[in-house]
This record gives sequence, structure tokens and C-alpha cells, in this order.
Amino acid sequence: TNPKGPARLTVYPASIVKDHGANDTGIFFPDKYVPGGKLNLLVYFHGLPKPCGGSNSDKIWDFWRSKTFLLREWTSKSNKNVVLVAPRLRGDESGLHLDMAADEFLKKVVAFIAARVKTDPFKWQGTTSSTETKDTAGMSIENLILAAHSGGGSPMLQMARTAKVAKVRECWGFDSMYGSPGRWVDWAAL
Repeated sequence: TNPKGPARLTVYPASIVKDHGANDTGIFFPDKYVPGGKLNLLVYFHGLPKPCGGSNSDKIWDFWRSKTFLLREWTSKSNKNVVLVAPRLRGDESGLHLDMAADEFLKKVVAFIAARVKTDPFKWQGTTSSTETKDTAGMSIENLILAAHSGGGSPMLQMARTAKVAKVRECWGFDSMYGSPGRWVDWAAL
């Protein structure tokens, strides 16, 4: 499950985004990740792959192997207790989309991570108890940071505006704002 990349673990669960295949969402647990009841999530929306030397058929692991987007490596080097999540966006004439509601996506990610921790693949101890719920094993999102490159800016804004299961703490845009900044200003004022 971990093609060439940094330490710890990268997984590609097929169950996160409905009707998407394996490798359409990547979840990276960096070396310094310590599981607990509160998650710090960094959700990254990659824009169009072609302008960056990629192909429209690229999967998440293709993005992560790019010398331009060393997201897993940078996440590991930060030494932060954060999980990096990158969904593969779908495009049409109106732009790129996640294909599901923000909260549905975030709940599925938390449930997947909780189940992963519960199976104890790294001998993670003391993270669950018998009184915790089956779906999330007592986990919730403490800090939600969104990041986007290029055309990923629209899905980032959509999640920032609609997520209710967690408050978005920060948004990082890399050449990802097109048109008027009014919708960002409105979101920031909330």
C-alpha cells in the first residue's frame, strides 16, 4: 500500500468517494503521527494535472510521486501530528468537483482512520475503548486545514463553506483563486 515515498503509511481506500475506484483518495500517516481521539486533518485538493506535467488519467499516487508536489515528504518534515488526505477530483465543463458533500466525505475519512487505528497496524495502543462508537471509534476532527492547487480551489472553497462536522481552521491556496474573492471574503467573515 505504500509505493515509493516517505516513512510510515500511505493507504488508498476505495470506499471513501462513492463510485470512485481504488487510488482515488490517498491518506498519509506521517512518521510522527500519534493516534488519539482528536484528528488534525490536512485535506488537499489537486487541480488539473496536465499543466503540471501530469495526465488526466493520473491517480493520487501519481500526484504524490511528482517532484513538484512532495506533499507527503513536506507533511513528514513538518513533524506535526496531522493526517494528509487527498481526494481525486472529477472534472466537467463547470470545473473540478469532489462528487460528494463535504460532511459525508469527512465522516467517511474519520471512520476509515478510526477503523485503521483500531486494527492497530503500527501497534498503536490506548486509542479505542469498548464504549466508543463503531463508525468513528470516538474520533473527531479537532483541526481541519484545507489546501488546494489550481482548479482545486473551487472544491476547497465549497468544503470551507459547507463543512459542519469540523470548523475549517485554515485554507492554503496555491495559484487556486479564480474570479472575484468575494465568496472567500464572505466565508472568512462567518
